[in-house]
Amino acid sequence: MQHYAPHLNATFEGYYSRFMLPSGASLALIVCSVPKAAQKPHMLSFTYVPSGSSNIFQRELWVESIERIPATGSNNAFRLLIPGIGYVACSADSTMEYSLDSAEFSLHATTKTRTPWSKHQKSPEGWLAHLPLPLHWHVHSVASECEFSLSIPSIAGLPEADTQGMAVVHQEKNWAQSFPDAHIWVQARKGFRGFCCAGGSILGMEAFLLPCNLGMVPIHVSKN
Repeated sequence: MQHYAPHLNATFEGYYSRFMLPSGASLALIVCSVPKAAQKPHMLSFTYVPSGSSNIFQRELWVESIERIPATGSNNAFRLLIPGIGYVACSADSTMEYSLDSAEFSLHATTKTRTPWSKHQKSPEGWLAHLPLPLHWHVHSVASECEFSLSIPSIAGLPEADTQGMAVVHQEKNWAQSFPDAHIWVQARKGFRGFCCAGGSILGMEAFLLPCNLGMVPIHVSKN
């Protein structure tokens, strides 16, 4: 779990949550910081994608600050505090809580379960998570049951099922000293079966990591 807690010395750190809502819609939430960036170092991204519709609601809020606050005496618990909007928090028992209110949307959610990446390893990177790589990837939960309430006032036809109830959320993060020039992330899951692929242009080549039962397998891709 300590891979999921803030890495305060990282040049870049981003937390990602994808909620699969009762109507079949998706809600993607990104909280990320490049603390030493000269312009726009902190962003909250909120994207609602209706099921079977191209009427997507997306807002990118370039906020003044995002405080990454590890809990005292715990390697696991932390809070991402976004002044004026709210917070995303992880407790020592891995429960995630979201409390976000802006002029255009609000989201309040608490996870009730957690499905770890694997029974055998904490991170999809496996032992690679301990190497000084330019970019790291950690999955906190591939499918957590989550109690939620959601409001997007500008969407007149927001399905009632998506305003309150139970959703399933996938939670992960990246932390890095640099970010790839191009990045691809693919995920598919059905029941206990899943596939992920992450990678892109990095260190002068194209490389991807494919999770499998033995950990992460690095793959080099050559262009013809």
